Amino acid sequence: MYRLIKSSAARGLVLEQAPSLLISLLISSRFEFHSFLLEAGSFLAVWYVTDFVVAKFFSRKASQV
Repeated sequence: MYRLIKSSAARGLVLEQAPSLLISLLISSRFEFHSFLLEAGSFLAVWYVTDFVVAKFFSRKASQV
């Protein structure tokens, strides 16, 4: 989600977002808030954080090469 907000290339975006999206779905499915708004909000927050972490990890790894 972090990169989704920052960029707009469609094919690369899907490939970059897939790991973060899947991780977020797995984490968010473990919690039940009994409210769609809370569940959707928590999913989006987890997706943003996981994508931010993945983006920082790969940018750091690319700068070391």
